[in-house]
Amino acid sequence: MKTWVKTDVVTEPVTSTEAKLFCKISGTQDDTLIASLIKSARMAIENYTGLALAEKTLYTTFDLPGLDNILDLPVQPVKSVASVKIIDIEGNETALTLNTDYYLIDSPWTKIKIGNVWVSDGVLLKVEYTVGYGASGCPALPEALKIAVLKEIATQYERREDITDISGQIMDNNSRKLADPFRIKLWL
Repeated sequence: MKTWVKTDVVTEPVTSTEAKLFCKISGTQDDTLIASLIKSARMAIENYTGLALAEKTLYTTFDLPGLDNILDLPVQPVKSVASVKIIDIEGNETALTLNTDYYLIDSPWTKIKIGNVWVSDGVLLKVEYTVGYGASGCPALPEALKIAVLKEIATQYERREDITDISGQIMDNNSRKLADPFRIKLWL
């Protein structure tokens, strides 16, 4: 499974004003740095949890081993699924039809059930979908996750170095503790 961003976040879940207030920063000399830290902190929390903290559009490809698969989309919550396509071994794409070839289950924590589609080895399934807390049809960003982002910004601002634990996660322990209950654990 591979996931990449088609359209990235336009509006971050934390504003520069909120971040500066949380970090007790006055003045404008660090505004560019704060903007970078907001994005970096959001991405760290997203990578750790498997959640999208703001609206963005993604592609994910899956190996498709057989019929009647239920696939967990790796990033949640899901606002909408724009397309589901099969990519054959030669790279040709064939669009599947919703409620015939595939079904969406458990919105906004969406899974895709592949229906009556015959596939051979080497075939991929490509899903284009929009995700993110606060997007229409999705819940609002939980306050604990917003605080986790703010704590991560403060840590990165103060230390300006990576904080790495044994698992290779680059994130502050306080941010991780706040985000941990929201973490999606996919079994692949």
